[in-house]
Amino acid sequence: MAVVGTDGVIERLGDLLDRLAFGGLRHSGRELVAELEAAVPTAHVAKLVRVERELAALATHLERYSARDPTFQPWAWVNACNRCWTLLRAAARAEGDEAERERIVGVHRRRYVPVEGPVTVQAVAASGWVTDSGFIGITVHLWVAATGQLLLATLARPSAVFGTEPRRLLFQPVSEVTPLTVHELAHGAWVLDDVRLSSDGRLSLHQGLQAHPAPPMLALATRALRVEGFDGALGALVSEQIDPVPRSDPRPVLVEIGAIGPVHVDRTHARATCDLRDRAGGSARVVVPLRPEHDLLVDNLGRLRARPCAAMVGRFAVVGGEARFEPWTALFDEPQKLGFRRAGAVQEVHLALEPLPGEVGADHAPPTDRARPVPDGVTAELSEVRELVVELWSCGVASVDPDIREALVERAALVRELHPHLADALEGLAGAMGTPAGPEALQRATAHVRLLSAAWGVERLRSRDRPVRASAPRRGEDLRVVPIGVERERRELVIVGLEATTGAPVELRDPIGALPDGVPAEERLSSRLFQDHVRLADVLSHEILLTDHPVSAGRGGRVVRPAWHTRPRLGAPVGALALPVADLPRRGPPHRLRVDARRGPSGWGLWTPRGELDVAIDELLSFDLEKRSVLGGAALDVVLVARGDRFHVLRIDDTFPSVDPAATRWTIERLRTRAAGTALANAVEGLAGGPVIEPGPDELAATARAMGEGGAAWLASRVEAVASGVRDGEPLPSGRAAWAWGRVLRPDGPPIDALGLPVDRLRAAIVGPLARWLRGADPDAQTEEALLLLSGTAELANVVTVRV
Repeated sequence: MAVVGTDGVIERLGDLLDRLAFGGLRHSGRELVAELEAAVPTAHVAKLVRVERELAALATHLERYSARDPTFQPWAWVNACNRCWTLLRAAARAEGDEAERERIVGVHRRRYVPVEGPVTVQAVAASGWVTDSGFIGITVHLWVAATGQLLLATLARPSAVFGTEPRRLLFQPVSEVTPLTVHELAHGAWVLDDVRLSSDGRLSLHQGLQAHPAPPMLALATRALRVEGFDGALGALVSEQIDPVPRSDPRPVLVEIGAIGPVHVDRTHARATCDLRDRAGGSARVVVPLRPEHDLLVDNLGRLRARPCAAMVGRFAVVGGEARFEPWTALFDEPQKLGFRRAGAVQEVHLALEPLPGEVGADHAPPTDRARPVPDGVTAELSEVRELVVELWSCGVASVDPDIREALVERAALVRELHPHLADALEGLAGAMGTPAGPEALQRATAHVRLLSAAWGVERLRSRDRPVRASAPRRGEDLRVVPIGVERERRELVIVGLEATTGAPVELRDPIGALPDGVPAEERLSSRLFQDHVRLADVLSHEILLTDHPVSAGRGGRVVRPAWHTRPRLGAPVGALALPVADLPRRGPPHRLRVDARRGPSGWGLWTPRGELDVAIDELLSFDLEKRSVLGGAALDVVLVARGDRFHVLRIDDTFPSVDPAATRWTIERLRTRAAGTALANAVEGLAGGPVIEPGPDELAATARAMGEGGAAWLASRVEAVASGVRDGEPLPSGRAAWAWGRVLRPDGPPIDALGLPVDRLRAAIVGPLARWLRGADPDAQTEEALLLLSGTAELANVVTVRV
C-alpha cells in the first residue's frame, strides 16, 4: 500500500485495520480501544479527515462492545471498518492528485479561503448533533443565490459546559463580535461579507464575518432542493449508494408531505419511529434513537399530527432495503408561533431545535407489530452472506474453522449467478483464512456485500409495485390582483386589492417591518412576500400575479401571506380604477366615496353630507391634505376600508398618500408667482437650485469654536433641544442656526438632514407655514424659516417639483 509522507500514516493505519480483521472482535479488548483513540490524532496530522472520523467511530463501537453495551451492533462495526479501509485505499491511489485526495478524505475545517465580494445566502435547514468526543453543535444549511451551492455553517461547544441538548446553542452568537445568533442565521436570507470557505463548502464563523439582512429567497432555494416525493429522492440517491467512496455530507432534499403517521416509541430497542407519506403516495420511515438530543424532534413529530406541515427538508437514505428519512426542518404554508418567547412567527421550523406549541402526550402511540416484508431471493442470499461475513469478523480471519470455510465455498457457488465477483471474493476469502492475505480478502468480500446490499436495496424500492394515484394536488390558487391601496398595520404592510375576474377583495400581507422615513414609495424595500427588493410605486401601479399561492379567508375577504414555494410577480400596468362610487360609507370591502377635506382646531378631517367620518389620519396623510389645500377644490375622491370602528384611506384620486410623501406636490412656478417682488424671492430661487443664502463664515466659525470647547456633546444637546421642540409642536427652529450646525457636521449634502431631526414632525412643521402663505396669508418669520429648512432637507422632493 502506498505511503503518504515520511510517517507512512496510511500504511500504519492499514496495518491496524488488518489486525482488527485478523484477530476479530472476540480477541479485541480495551487496549485496542486505546490504540484506535491514539490513531485519531495521527490521521488528523496526516490530513485524513474522514479517516479520522471513522477511527473515532470505531473506538466508540469497540468501547461499547467491551462494555457489553446492548446498543452495540455488529454490522455497524463491520461497516465502519470497511469504510475506513476503502477510504485509505482510495487515498493511497490518489496520492499524486491533491484535489482528488481532498475530495476523498476531506479537508480540515480550519483551512478557509477568503471569497471576493459579498455572498447572498438563504437558510434552508438546521440540525443539531452530539459527538462521542464531548461536543454539541448546530449546523445551518445555507443556499447560495449566485451559484446554487449549499454551505454548512457550524457552531460547536463542549457538552461539559452546555449540556447534551444542541438547542441550548440556538440563541448563542455565531462569534464573540458578530451580533447574530444561530436562530437568526437559520431563518431568512443574509448578505455575508468577509466570507471564508473551506474546499468542502464549510463557512467560517470568524470574528470578521459581517451579516446584513437580505430579501428572503425561500421559493428559489427550496426549488433547488425539491424532489418529486420519496421516489424522486430515491432516484437522486442511486449514484451515492453505489459509490465506494460516497460524499461525507449528502445533499439534503425537500419532500412535500401528505400525511404523518403516529409516533411509536419502542423502549426495548431504544428508538422512536414514524411513517411519512408524500403527496403522491410514496412513503418513508423516520427512525430516531432515544437520546436526549432527539427528544425535541420526537415531540415535534407528535405535534405535527395536529398541525401538518407542507414539506420537510432532510436527509434520505436506504437502510436494509427500507426508505429512511431524517427530517431537519418543516416548512409551513402559514407562519407558526414557536413555543418560546424570544422567537416570533416563522414558516420554517427546525424540528430538533425549536419547539412547536401544543401537547405531545397523546401522539406517542405504543409500539405496534410492524409486519416485515417477505424477503425476495436476492435479499435472502445477501442476508446469508452478510451473516457469514459478520461471523468471520467476530472470530477473526486468523481462524481456520473448517465449518466457516466450507460455508463460504457453498455460499460462493449459490451466489455466482447473482454476482460472479462476489462469488470470487468469497472463494478467495475461504482460501486466505489463516494466512497473511486473510485481512485484505475479508475487506474485499465485505466491500462487495456492503455495496451490493445498498444497490439492491435501492433497486428493490425503485421496482416495487405502487398504487396508481393521480398527480399531487396543487397547494394554492392562481390569482390576478389589481391593487387599490396600501396601509401599514403594526409591522405588516397590507396591500389591498381586487381579484381581476370576480372583483372580490384580496389582502396581501407582507411582514416587511418598519418603513423608512423619506420616500417609502420610491425606496427599495426588503419584501418577504415578493422575496425580493421591491418599490411600492411599482407594486401599486401593476397587477400582482399569484401562481399556486396559498390563500386563506380573512376579515375583509381573501388573505395572501408569504409562501415557501412560490412568490408573486408583477404583471401589466394598472389602468383606471373600475370601482363604483358609494352613496354612504359602509363596512365591509373597500369602496369609493366623495368627501370634503376640512381642517379644524384638532387637525384635518373628512366630511360627507351626513357629517364627519371617523377616519384615521396620520402625519403622512395630514401632510398630503395640507399640500392639497393649496391646489384648490376641497372635494376628494377617496377609497376607504373599514378597520374596526374607523375608516382608513387607501388612495386619493390616483395617488397613495398613506405611503408616498410625494403624492401631491406644488410646482415651483406657484411659489415664484407668490414670492415675486417680496423678500422671499431669493429663498424660493434656492429651492429651484439657485444659490442659497447660507450662514456666513463667521457663524460657521463660531459653531466650530463652540464644538471645540464643548465637543460633540454641546452640539448634541442643542440638536436634541430643537428636536424635542419639533416633536412637541413648537415653532420652527432658527433655520440659519440649524444650517450652521448641519454644515459643520456635513460639509456636502443637505445640512439639515445631518442633524437627524424627526422627519415626520419636521415635515408637518415646514408645510404648514408655507401652505398658509400660498393660500393668501401674509408671510411671517416662520415662512422664511420653512423655506430655508426645506431647501436643506430631502423633503424638498416631497413638497416641490421644479419641472413645470
